[in-house]
Amino acid sequence: TRDSVAHCLAASDWTRERYPYEFRLSVRHRLDGRRLRVEWTVENRGDGRMYFAIGGHPGFLLPQGVRKEDCYILFPGADALRYISTSGAGFALPGRRTLALEDGRVRYREDIPATWIFEDGQVAQVGIATPDGRPYALLDCGQFPMLAVWANPDGPFICLEPWFGRTDDEGFDGAIDRKPGIQALEGGESRDIAYSIDFC
Repeated sequence: TRDSVAHCLAASDWTRERYPYEFRLSVRHRLDGRRLRVEWTVENRGDGRMYFAIGGHPGFLLPQGVRKEDCYILFPGADALRYISTSGAGFALPGRRTLALEDGRVRYREDIPATWIFEDGQVAQVGIATPDGRPYALLDCGQFPMLAVWANPDGPFICLEPWFGRTDDEGFDGAIDRKPGIQALEGGESRDIAYSIDFC
């Protein structure tokens, strides 16, 4: 439509070879002024239990001439957060670290490319602020149990990623139902999931 676009991915012979479930995933992006709403519907069209993980990968291009190192990551209302970091191969490392915040924010640091993963629904809203402290983008992710913050060291963008499920722990060799944050739908069930982004 004039303010939205919808996409659909359904089970096929190709997907069944890699993911043996009868599923349908619908994704809609809708603009409302300066707000972008992203809505997902995950459907189990089979008879048995279906396991899945799903997450967003929004990347925010910074204003021209603004360096990541001069920006802030915003966590409104938080004083400190516990996070998991990742290895160079992308696996979650053991242990939890504490991210100290000042007035609900922290300046971007070069260790972010290792990815910060916040679990247990700690983060309901996250954003990016320009060097003068003004919010640039705010992501509402209160429905999600996990959030990742990541940035490519060579690119002028920062990613704020709401997740259901995450990368495996380093050394994990269990079945799919043991994966961290894995979700399940019984036969015929569906789940609606949404987040929104305000561009300030």
